[in-house]
Amino acid sequence: MPGENGHVQLLFAIFGRRQLDLDEPVLPSITEEGMTITLKQAVDEALKTLPPCKGNKDSVPWNKGELVLQLRFGLKTEQPQTLEATGRRPEFLLSKERIRQLEAWALRRLRHPDRSRRLRQFLPHRGIV
Repeated sequence: MPGENGHVQLLFAIFGRRQLDLDEPVLPSITEEGMTITLKQAVDEALKTLPPCKGNKDSVPWNKGELVLQLRFGLKTEQPQTLEATGRRPEFLLSKERIRQLEAWALRRLRHPDRSRRLRQFLPHRGIV
């Protein structure tokens, strides 16, 4: 299944952890007001809240930051894509540096408290992060 581990990797990237510690538990789901929410659902919802990228002069019907993160963390593909492979896609045709900038921009936006609140619940040791 595409992106199974990518959601966890993205979660740790948002909260500043470089590598996933395989011994560190990540909650697969949480219960919120009687409804079970999976990590995948929470990540997908958070990605959909990203605003359009600044300087997006062409009116594309999708958010570049959302798509970059989905490709880079393997949420849409079998494997995470490199900066170069992501930039060569027909949707982008951008340099590695521009893809890196879009990824950094999207991660910064996801760290905002309004967007990260629900995602933070999936981390162990919530007070540390």
